[in-house]
Amino acid sequence: MKDEVLTTNRPMTVEEYIEFEERSEIRHEFINGNLIPMPSTTLFHNDICINLVILLRSLLTKGDYKIQQENVKVQISTEKDYTYPDVVVTGDSRDF
Repeated sequence: MKDEVLTTNRPMTVEEYIEFEERSEIRHEFINGNLIPMPSTTLFHNDICINLVILLRSLLTKGDYKIQQENVKVQISTEKDYTYPDVVVTGDSRDF
């Protein structure tokens, strides 16, 4: 399980997180105002993600979908939390 890291004596705001993440050498998820360092990946993990992307591309031939892998920061529906999912699929034109 990932450990939350408090960088100050109070949770960060979304704006502080965005600014911090732009300068950081490592990626962090941002959940409930706290930073969660993202662990490095393995070759096996990367192979699984690539296979998922290939499979999803072959299955999602109808419709306008965007498929991204790992290095894309995603704002979760709470509009306060951000994460870096292994694979993300969106059909929302705002994401294009």
